[in-house]
Amino acid sequence: MCQAYGIMSARSRYVNWEISLVTLVVLILILIPALQCLFVAYRPNKLDIGVSIPRRLALPFFFFSAYVLILLRIPLVGNSKEMDTLTAALARLSVMGTVVLGTLSGFGAITTAWMFADALGKKRWEGITKQDIASAEHSLTRVRNDLDLRNREAQALELQHTKNTPSHN
Repeated sequence: MCQAYGIMSARSRYVNWEISLVTLVVLILILIPALQCLFVAYRPNKLDIGVSIPRRLALPFFFFSAYVLILLRIPLVGNSKEMDTLTAALARLSVMGTVVLGTLSGFGAITTAWMFADALGKKRWEGITKQDIASAEHSLTRVRNDLDLRNREAQALELQHTKNTPSHN
């Protein structure tokens, strides 16, 4: 928005972008996992007065160290020698996000499939009639016709846009 209204200079917008990006990466890759590791070992009901602070932090430090080692084992694409730290962190964050999203999607798909398998396994399947086939074919024809109509409209708009745009030859 600042660029559209001409409020800030390009350099200040770039610095603001870099600061925001570094802040997000530090939060996502360092601060939040470190706090999660601390919460894993936190025991609110047990007040061990005799246990020292380093001993309480040993387990969270172990978990966080394992997380950092796994994070650093994610390979970088291309020539990683020319890549700065922020770009490498973003690349690794993208890989981590993709793996987590894929894992969650896979588990969700498997869970849903099992739910439907249980629900459908108890019913007796009825045979498919000619009316069912005709209805499905009619629906497919309507979808194809609608798709053809939209393609023609898009081509007409594109042709109109190219006619209205002056060429700079």
